[in-house]
Amino acid sequence: MQEKIIKGVYCILPEFERVDEYKKYVHKICNSGVDIVQLRIKNLTDFTSKYFYQVATVIREITKKYRKIFIVNDRLDIAIASNADGVHLGQDDLPVNVARQIVANILRNKKFLIGYSTHSLSQARQAIKLPIDYISIGPVFATNTKPDYSPVGVEVVKQVCKLVNNKKYIVAVGGINETNVRLLSDVHIDAICTMSGLYNTKNLISTIKLFKSVLLKT
Repeated sequence: MQEKIIKGVYCILPEFERVDEYKKYVHKICNSGVDIVQLRIKNLTDFTSKYFYQVATVIREITKKYRKIFIVNDRLDIAIASNADGVHLGQDDLPVNVARQIVANILRNKKFLIGYSTHSLSQARQAIKLPIDYISIGPVFATNTKPDYSPVGVEVVKQVCKLVNNKKYIVAVGGINETNVRLLSDVHIDAICTMSGLYNTKNLISTIKLFKSVLLKT
C-alpha cells in the first residue's frame, strides 16, 4: 500500500444484506477508479458484529488487491481486527483521543488513519485540535443518508478549507452527485465523498472521472 493519504473519490458503501453483494460492488467501484472505500453499517435490521467483521475482511482483501484505502465507520474494533487503513468517527462516537490511544497501544508504530465528521464551522474549528488525519464537512447538499442534518452549503465548505489551511485533509460529503459536483470546483478540498452519487449513477466510470476533474480544479 502506498502512503495512506486521503485524496480523490471517497465512496461510502450502501448497506447490503449479503457479503457477495458487497464483494461485487467493491470490485466494481475499485475497478472504476474510486480511491477510498468506507464500510458503514447502521440500518440493517439483523446485522451482527460477526457479519460486520466478515464483510470488512472481504472488503479489506479486495481493496488491498486494488491498492485502495479502506476505512471502517464507527467501529474501531472492526477496523483493527480487519486490518483496515483507518476508522471514521462521528460527533457522538468513541472520543478521538481515546481511539488514538487505543490504536497506539495495539498497533504501535503502524500508520492508522482517523477521520472525523463535522457539520459546522465551529465543529471544524474544534476538530483541528484533535489527533485526526482528515475532517469531513457536510452534508454539503441535502441527502437521505443524513436526513436530520441541514445542508451546510458550499460556502461553509470554503470557510472550513480556509480555517484548516492544510493542517488536515478535508473531505466534502453529503448529497454530492454528477449534477451538483461542479459547484465544488473552486473549493480546495482533498476528496469528494458520496454514497448515492456513485451507486445511483448510470455511468460509474464517467461520474468518477467527473469527480476527479473537479478535484483537479480545486
